[in-house]
Amino acid sequence: VRREDVELYCPSEIPAAAEAYNKALTFESAGDDVSAEQSYREAIDLDPEYCDAMDNLALVLKRAGNYEETISLYQRSISIYPESYTAHLGLANSYAQLEQYDNAIAEFETLLKLYPDDAEGYYGIGNVYFNQEKYEEAIIQFKTAEEIYKTQGSDYIVDAQANIGYSYVLLEDYVAGRDYLEMVFPYFEDDGYTN
Repeated sequence: VRREDVELYCPSEIPAAAEAYNKALTFESAGDDVSAEQSYREAIDLDPEYCDAMDNLALVLKRAGNYEETISLYQRSISIYPESYTAHLGLANSYAQLEQYDNAIAEFETLLKLYPDDAEGYYGIGNVYFNQEKYEEAIIQFKTAEEIYKTQGSDYIVDAQANIGYSYVLLEDYVAGRDYLEMVFPYFEDDGYTN
């Protein structure tokens, strides 16, 4: 998740659940995903409506490759808090990683309805189109993301620009591809694909 202003969507009123959640955060920041998973599960057991614990557990499970439960947790979280940026983005990315592209696009579009000024939905749809080798459609999405990143002063603009460059190259528009890739080359000069 790239969102810098992460907030709690449904903080628990149950002190023991909040304590388990905070322990899980500590474990996760220390790189101990096994203990983090246990503590997030404890928080959810104590408070079955604790959508933030569900979102974080889903991310831990996603890193472990458990996409089935990841998707289930994000869906459950959305049922509790339908406007959850974190859950919609996580669900969309999970679908994309499983190559369930129609589901991914639908979820990114839902994210864009809720957060139309956020670049991640456009960037995500661009990635889906890129993976489907629909490079012209990908460029449109990446350029929208690029403009939003630019207005926000986000460092993620280079990712959008790199993908625009790759898309142009794959469309055999080498001049446009080169122009974009030259812009981002200082950030990717050790990347073989960019080279």
